[in-house]
Amino acid sequence: MEQNFCLFLTLQATYFIVAYALLRGFGNKLWTYLLICVVYPPFTISSIFWQAKSAMNALGFLSFSVFIFGVLLLTVCAWYSRKNFKALSICFASIAAILLVVGIEGFVIEPHWLTIRRETMKSSKLKHPLKVAVIADIQTDDVCGYDFDALMHVKEYNPDLVLFAGDYINVYNDDRPRQIQLLNDTLKRVGLTPPIGVFIVKGDIDAPDWMTCFKNLPYQITETSKTGKYGDIVVTQLSLQDSRTCKYKFAKTEEFHIALGHAPDYALTNPPVDLIVAGHTHGGQVQLPFFGPLITYSDVPREWAGGCMTDIGTGTMLCISRGVGMERCDAPRIRFFCRPELVFIDVLPE
Repeated sequence: MEQNFCLFLTLQATYFIVAYALLRGFGNKLWTYLLICVVYPPFTISSIFWQAKSAMNALGFLSFSVFIFGVLLLTVCAWYSRKNFKALSICFASIAAILLVVGIEGFVIEPHWLTIRRETMKSSKLKHPLKVAVIADIQTDDVCGYDFDALMHVKEYNPDLVLFAGDYINVYNDDRPRQIQLLNDTLKRVGLTPPIGVFIVKGDIDAPDWMTCFKNLPYQITETSKTGKYGDIVVTQLSLQDSRTCKYKFAKTEEFHIALGHAPDYALTNPPVDLIVAGHTHGGQVQLPFFGPLITYSDVPREWAGGCMTDIGTGTMLCISRGVGMERCDAPRIRFFCRPELVFIDVLPE
């Protein structure tokens, strides 16, 4: 456990002990509860600014203080106020219960509650239906049965081609080679062999050895931008940089043209393709009703970044996946109103 996190835990525990002592001695005084509740937010925020090394680190600390110490503090306040301040006790207990439910749903249930999003589009360029599977942001630090099951869902869909939109192994210590090998072994066990092929691009968390995840597998994998014809369709695979800026010059084709990049920003340049596929945003991981994702790390509109299949205004369809995994390392491992997903697209002849 890192030293800064240990110190943050120590500060939170110290506050809890002091608050508990105050409640035991002055639990019959209203000012005690006001003092504890008013001081805790600025105390926690100042502790985070003092100890956090990055924005993601700060979010992780904040999540811990809200969903662990916050729930404990509210529960203790509810217990000591139950006799003298019944309404206040109910309020404390209700907030604690809400935070507990949100925490369990966001940190325990939803991160592995995989959904399959089925989409349909039409194209006059096709003579036969085309089945496209999109796998974005596996982004794991512990390859396990969840990842195997996700890949098996793809195989059971029996797609004509599979698109991997970047971000694979999110661990950078001595365990990285083992996790890379586990993902490679998992892919070999699943045996994805679509007739048109499997196409893979690099994500922004992928270290220089990322291609090793796909070693000895018959996939179309590249770090640079390229376009190729595969049967009756054309596929462009973009480099990470081109997916962000899209300086790549797309050729207009008579065949059905798919563009695959990690970041979705290149869609803003209206490339002359039929289907744009991207990941990167994770759907925000946390979405609020009527607002959408809180954070997108992208310049595309918020309603797109939350996960979409939409016409960008030129007849080109844009698919952004919320991804299979989530942020790791210092980031809070949460999904809320933003379940992980696979996207299956049925392209029908018009």
